Amino acid sequence: FTDETWQQYNLIHFDSRHTQAAVTLAQKASAAGVLLTIDMEKIRPHIEELLPYCHVIFTNQNFPASASPTVTDPVQQILNIFTQPWASRCKILITTLGSKGSLIAFKQKDLEDIAHKRITQKCCGFVDADVWQELEVKVAQFTGINTECNSVCEDYTVIRTSACRMEKGEVVDTTGAGDAFIGAFLTAFVHGWKLE
Repeated sequence: FTDETWQQYNLIHFDSRHTQAAVTLAQKASAAGVLLTIDMEKIRPHIEELLPYCHVIFTNQNFPASASPTVTDPVQQILNIFTQPWASRCKILITTLGSKGSLIAFKQKDLEDIAHKRITQKCCGFVDADVWQELEVKVAQFTGINTECNSVCEDYTVIRTSACRMEKGEVVDTTGAGDAFIGAFLTAFVHGWKLE
């Protein structure tokens, strides 16, 4: 890749496999100012070399508990990820909760810091508005409410979004649901949609 080539990319997304090759790519992309995201399923070899380059981290519902085994509150487990040395560049953390929806955590100032990396043109017209009306979105501001959090977790906004309601029998196979969620989220993100 040349410097000119990197200008074509707003974002590069990694899964947590093939980490050695991903680290090499992340180093070059990061130096060129490309926004980097990762789907963090579990700790894999060399993943701690890749994570410090990532601005956005996606996790499944099990990963936050494995990263903070002594913490029982799910929101606190998610916020504690920001305190990990390997999450030093993480600005947004998204955790999928299966049929219960998702949680998104961020600091507003961090969100503003990475906003310039996104496309500002809003894309619209491909989502049925009725689907979005069914979603329940809750936004909470956390300012050191838990003693396990201390001051490190102050000023985080956590957005909880419910999953779309499905009738019994409509869901046949959830394989790839997390990947579809990540793809949809990143598409909306690079087009400048608000996290809410």
